[in-house]
Amino acid sequence: MGALPDEEVLATQGHAIRAADLASTLAVEATLHHVDLVAHLGDRAAGPTARGTAEVRRVVERLLGVELPWWTDERVALVGTGRATPTEHESHDLSGVRLPVFS
Repeated sequence: MGALPDEEVLATQGHAIRAADLASTLAVEATLHHVDLVAHLGDRAAGPTARGTAEVRRVVERLLGVELPWWTDERVALVGTGRATPTEHESHDLSGVRLPVFS
């Protein structure tokens, strides 16, 4: 079985969504669930993949309408989704945006 074209429209849960958007949604959801599941374990558990965290960053920045190139992917993911409180400097970077973009 081959991969679906990005523009292919799929029906899911009573809605229609492009294949690329569904893949992104699933990657972001899985990555954030991973973050939540290992948050209390500290260094005893591996965090999510770099690719997953980068996708969360891409989506969060798009929803915020601001790019944060000097932030790490992890920090964008945590602050942007309300899993961490922004520092004073980060709050300045985020002036005028509403957080979290989703939780």
